[in-house]
Amino acid sequence: MKCDGPFVSCNIDIDTTQTTSSRAHIHIEQPIVSEIYQKALLTHQKQIQARGFERGTVPLAYLEKTYRSFIIEHMKEFLLNHCVLNTLCEHICTNHILCVGYPILESIHIEPDQKANFTFSLPQVPIFTKQPWKSITFQPPKRRNYKDIDKQVETFLTQECAQEKINVDTRTIAPGDWVQFSIALFNEKQNTPLNHKDLLWLRLGDDDPDYEALEIFIGKKNNDTFISKSIFLQHYFSKQWDSDYCYFIQIHNIIPKSQLHESYLSHFFSCTQKQDLKNLCVQIFSFRNDLSLRREIVSHLFKTLQRTIQASIPPTLLTQQEHYVLQEVQKTPDYPVYRLQKDFKLKIRQLAEKQLRETIIMDYIAREEHIQPKEDDIFAYLALHQNPRTKDLLNFHLPTTQVNGQEQPIPANIIKLSCLREKTLNYALKKLTHIA
Repeated sequence: MKCDGPFVSCNIDIDTTQTTSSRAHIHIEQPIVSEIYQKALLTHQKQIQARGFERGTVPLAYLEKTYRSFIIEHMKEFLLNHCVLNTLCEHICTNHILCVGYPILESIHIEPDQKANFTFSLPQVPIFTKQPWKSITFQPPKRRNYKDIDKQVETFLTQECAQEKINVDTRTIAPGDWVQFSIALFNEKQNTPLNHKDLLWLRLGDDDPDYEALEIFIGKKNNDTFISKSIFLQHYFSKQWDSDYCYFIQIHNIIPKSQLHESYLSHFFSCTQKQDLKNLCVQIFSFRNDLSLRREIVSHLFKTLQRTIQASIPPTLLTQQEHYVLQEVQKTPDYPVYRLQKDFKLKIRQLAEKQLRETIIMDYIAREEHIQPKEDDIFAYLALHQNPRTKDLLNFHLPTTQVNGQEQPIPANIIKLSCLREKTLNYALKKLTHIA
């Protein structure tokens, strides 16, 4: 499989003799590699002071000989974050590559006068089906028949779901909003951006660590373009070196924090009637043993599907997923309490296995049914994350967006991949139960 762009391309080799992995090769064309290498050299020239030379006058030939290996390492990190991750995730999503867990970076080859090559291993497992998944019988749990549940739903739809959308084209960006923007390196001498643009999403936090991101975006509007040298962007692309690159940014979309429009619910969960929307919201207000009806329905669905769609997960993949789960749990404020529990390691392992199996099932169904998330699906998916109630309707959440308490950009296609799995879950529920 091959996916080509003007400057970044991806091809995935499917080895039919193996069932454990395939390889993805991301290629970045030589003009971009050379441009970034020269940009890094010039930035070093501004920063380095060598004996016998004033700052900013050190010959480039000397810098290339002395700092070449450091610059190459910087380029590996920069290109991974600026070009490679988005390209890889788009290819996995668009071509329905059944990658179990996370892609594993195997090698990087970068030379200033050549293409850059990134090679990933994509873990895979054989999948066995006992019968067509659409033919299985599934009986979802029923709601609790408390009258106040319906009143809570009515209040929620009236008070927290707006009837009219905010016009994001005239509204200025505010803390808590999701912002979608493209970013490209900017050539200050030629006064033009480089050809490759990366598409990112950023949730603007409102805490002290987020002031750098707020300075970039607060007060700006949809479709605005501007230049930035913000340290926030420098650190996102390369944490090992304080670069001084200039970036060209264009804002493409805004998901306001201040509004949850009911059309997002209706679209994402295929609610064609007002009663369908009310029945959906009942799932997040009806609880049994501190578990929402939505959680019960989804849990029962996966248990049912696992009897039909089966996969054997190798211990190495399970261990890898445990590591990722532990990293996420360690970022939560309750981690010191959790880790003291006697069965803490067992629960981490069970959660890791649960995540892998659920992802395998959804990726399999998405491939079989040719499901793809559209732009409106992604907008709705992010909007649902903005409200604590509607967030409970989601099973496949976003990866952690914070580093040391500071919100970080997320490659757009990582969000697209999570949205694909959530959309597939809703599709499966609709087919098997005629509910969202």
